[in-house]
Amino acid sequence: MKRNLLLIITILVGTLSAFAQNKNIQPSIMVVPFTKEGEDIRKVIEDDVNKRAVLTSIKEEFDTRGCSTIDFLGKFRARSASAAFNENNQTDVVSEIVKSSGADIFVTAEINLTSRADGSRSVGILLNAYDNSTGAALASLQASAGPFRTNDIAKLADVAIKKDMDRFLNTLQDKFNQMIADGRSIMVSIGVDEGSEFTLESEVGSSGNSLADEIELWMEEHAYKGGYHLEGITDLTMSFDDVKIPLRDPKDETKSYSINKFSMALNQFFKSIGVPINRKTNGNQLYISIK
Repeated sequence: MKRNLLLIITILVGTLSAFAQNKNIQPSIMVVPFTKEGEDIRKVIEDDVNKRAVLTSIKEEFDTRGCSTIDFLGKFRARSASAAFNENNQTDVVSEIVKSSGADIFVTAEINLTSRADGSRSVGILLNAYDNSTGAALASLQASAGPFRTNDIAKLADVAIKKDMDRFLNTLQDKFNQMIADGRSIMVSIGVDEGSEFTLESEVGSSGNSLADEIELWMEEHAYKGGYHLEGITDLTMSFDDVKIPLRDPKDETKSYSINKFSMALNQFFKSIGVPINRKTNGNQLYISIK
């Protein structure tokens, strides 16, 4: 009897463990209003109550499906109250809010509202989701509703996006699960500045390897699960068109691992072999210039 009970407990624990491992880790999401170049985002958020209602409705759709959302409107209002916020830097502030939010994914919401002479209204919504770390596109949703005779714009937005929101979220979840398993993809371009004492064929370190060989050996060790692809190499340039980095920081899995953290690690490598560099990031691209 004891042996049977032990067997049942073992099976139960194994089943629960398998369930926990297979359970989806959901991404945190921030919904951001889409703005055209030169458009005052404060007018989109503060002056247009209908667009604000639609934005809130979209966020609530994520909330009702159990997603972890971060309130962009609240953070934007807190930031816009600062004296440092002005028309010249508001685009940078929005980007700053998104980057510092801790969200895994940000979703831009382009909202088009139409009113007709008969009092009916319609709404068109375009959602585009991006990886917050690299800017890589993950999913999109185009939805519309109306024309209906209503003043409840939030309800109109609900009608528009409810039909396909599950499909949109399923796509996001699949892409996020894939990133957890395989890592994020970034590109790394390395070039030698004119006048540098180095080329990629220069012997560096104590191993007698060329600089290019040392870079590739480092990449093999530090790319997530060894995932990288060397697209091409010359004496002065080296291009990796796909380097995997982890979704979570290996030192603290509660924090995201960004392309900038990978850049810092690569910078330390170059310092260790006595090669000075400049570095910059743009979206999912990392540029290294050897001085």
